[in-house]
Amino acid sequence: MLLQHYTEHKAANQSLSLLQFLAMHYNDEDIIDLDYSKDQQLPFKSMNGYTGATLSISEPTSFSIHLPKPVHNSSISFFIPNDDFVKTVVLSSIWQPPKNC
Repeated sequence: MLLQHYTEHKAANQSLSLLQFLAMHYNDEDIIDLDYSKDQQLPFKSMNGYTGATLSISEPTSFSIHLPKPVHNSSISFFIPNDDFVKTVVLSSIWQPPKNC
């Protein structure tokens, strides 16, 4: 029905794009014209004949999570630098608010 109605409009106005047609029938105000009854038969134009769907979510009464035992490798070492090596002048010059030019 949608494409058939679009081709009818396209025959009357060759410059009409599909997006313009959709905007005219779904976004703009309803205009009562000669094809108003066809306009009302377009999909999702009115809620007549459509059944609403309801989604309900309920919390589970109980649940369990099985986590595998973590693998620990003691041969990996991490270097944590001493903050005393980083000069505070360098850090303070990075974190400045933007300046107007």
